[in-house]
Amino acid sequence: MSSQLRLAVDAMGGDLGPRSVVPACIRFLQRFPQAELKIFGPRTQLQDLIDEARPQQLGNRLQIVSCEQVITQSCNPRQALRHKRESSMAMALQAVSGGEVQAMVTSGNTGALLALSRSILGNIEGVRKPALGKSVPTERGSCFLLDLGANIDCSAEDLLQFARMGVEAQRVHTGRRDLEVALLNIGAEAHKGTEEIRRAAGLLEADPGIHYAGFVEGHDIFTGVVDVVVCDGLMGNVAMKSAEGVIRLMGQKAFTIEKKGYFKRFLAS
Repeated sequence: MSSQLRLAVDAMGGDLGPRSVVPACIRFLQRFPQAELKIFGPRTQLQDLIDEARPQQLGNRLQIVSCEQVITQSCNPRQALRHKRESSMAMALQAVSGGEVQAMVTSGNTGALLALSRSILGNIEGVRKPALGKSVPTERGSCFLLDLGANIDCSAEDLLQFARMGVEAQRVHTGRRDLEVALLNIGAEAHKGTEEIRRAAGLLEADPGIHYAGFVEGHDIFTGVVDVVVCDGLMGNVAMKSAEGVIRLMGQKAFTIEKKGYFKRFLAS
């Protein structure tokens, strides 16, 4: 039976690069036998890591596409566009553009990814700016939050487009059609926020394809009061990074408390 899912993977992204990407690719293929991966990066380095893992029963479902050029985290988007067209990230995107794969995965430089994606893949018709989005867990299921950092300056029309994209993404994620959308603001009252976000509220309310629920604040993202939350990239990035920091702190505190508990029980025994 032919594989149903073909993906390109930029092996050189993230803090650990191929040392974490290659084992993850192997585990993915073992879990999903109908998938194929094209992994992009220096051939010798990738092959050594694959040989070290000694994967079984993968056949030709893991293919190396050799790329010596790498985009680092310090590379700015303009440099990526001008000088990194043969990088693992750019070549993986070219595989999507050429129809060799259905999607591309990377944990690399986000700014470079956005710049190269717009150059190589282009925008969907009707979408002026791409947005970064993520489905986050809530008390009632999940909420799709966007933009998470791709665009700092957003017009009301941009926010309307983000809302439409967020609705489609959340429909795919949840399978639901009855989705409520809100704008992230400094207060839930209609008179609050900038003129642009108030104008965006009018556009969302007038759109027949959107069930607009009004403004929400940061704490509402995780309560599940709505299914899609829309904001500019600055607000979204701060909200997401703040949440990640709180979760990390809670984990560290829980670990410390648990260690103290073990130590007290040890002294009492």
